[in-house]
Amino acid sequence: GVGCAAGKQALLSSPGSLTDVLLRRLPSLPDVQQIRVLALFVHLGRAGPECFAALEQKGAFEKVLGSFLTDDLLLKLNAVELMDALGSYELGQDYLARSNVPEKLEADLLD
Repeated sequence: GVGCAAGKQALLSSPGSLTDVLLRRLPSLPDVQQIRVLALFVHLGRAGPECFAALEQKGAFEKVLGSFLTDDLLLKLNAVELMDALGSYELGQDYLARSNVPEKLEADLLD
């Protein structure tokens, strides 16, 4: 329907989309709100290839991965659930494989 297409455009592709605003504000948000925004990105990625591709192109999943590969132990502990959620569907699994996550995890553990 039109409402669904319009909502998707407002969320992902319109100039100044909600995703763009959230990504821009992410660094200034408190940790709990950052995790919630990142969880929203992971959840939206499940909506299908078009949504996943738009979020990936905007760098949303890179932010999810970055929250896991951080020196902030509390943020990292919360991000474990996000990584699990991202890896729970095929598009997310493909992204994690393309992003060399095992190598990044190994480097992070050796750091």
